[in-house]
Amino acid sequence: MATTSHLSIFRGDAKEYQITVKDSAGTVIDLTSYTAKFTVRSNPLDTTAVISKATPVGLGIDITNPTGGILKVKLSGTDLTIDPKKYVYDLEITNTGGGFDDRYTVLSGNFTITSDVSR
Repeated sequence: MATTSHLSIFRGDAKEYQITVKDSAGTVIDLTSYTAKFTVRSNPLDTTAVISKATPVGLGIDITNPTGGILKVKLSGTDLTIDPKKYVYDLEITNTGGGFDDRYTVLSGNFTITSDVSR
C-alpha cells in the first residue's frame, strides 16, 4: 500500500497536502475508523521528529472525507522554519476498530526544505 513521493517546500511557507488513501489494488480505503500520523525526521533512525502531525482535528491532520479516503495534512509556516536540507517522512494510518490495530504506511519519501530568499 505504501507509495514513495518526494515532497519539497520553501523554508517557512505554509503547505497543505490532500491525500486520497488507496489499497494496493487502487481501491479507496474507508477511513472512518482510522487515525493518521505524519512524521518528518532528519533520518529514519532519529528518535526525535522535527515535524509531527496527527488526528484528531486540530493536531495537523483532518480526515475530511472518511468514506472517500481523503485526508489533509496541514503544515504551518512555523512548522517549516527548520534547517534547509533533505529530511525523510512518512504518513501512517491505523485502524482502531475491530479489537486490534492495523497500521499501514501509505506515503514515504524525502522531505526537502529549500532556503527561502525573502524573509
